Amino acid sequence: MPESLEIRVETSMRGIRASHISHQTAQYELLQLIEGIRGISVAMESHVTESKKGSIDQLVVELPAVAAISGALARILRLWLQRDRDREISAEIRLPHSDPVIVKASGEGVSLDALQKAIDTAVTQLQKPKDE
Repeated sequence: MPESLEIRVETSMRGIRASHISHQTAQYELLQLIEGIRGISVAMESHVTESKKGSIDQLVVELPAVAAISGALARILRLWLQRDRDREISAEIRLPHSDPVIVKASGEGVSLDALQKAIDTAVTQLQKPKDE
């Protein structure tokens, strides 16, 4: 059985606090876009960090199989990023029992191929035995 893939997506908008309604609206928009992908589970989680005031919201995306839907997710992330050049994402990608790999992207000029390649490279890196 293929391993499920977890991606924790943290969004930001340059010059706008995470608590601002504009950022919260944009984050909710991304949540709705991801919910539209068949076979993907997504939830919003909040956690407190020592380095920042308040809490950080992350979208937690579960893909049932590693490569099954990552292309659709890359298209959604690119679509969301392209709507405002100040939008940024930091995606923590992990398989069960692995250390995460971080993928970051920003701006309206982000390439779908580059984003898809970054996700695929992260997944490939995660699938390698730790001895290599």
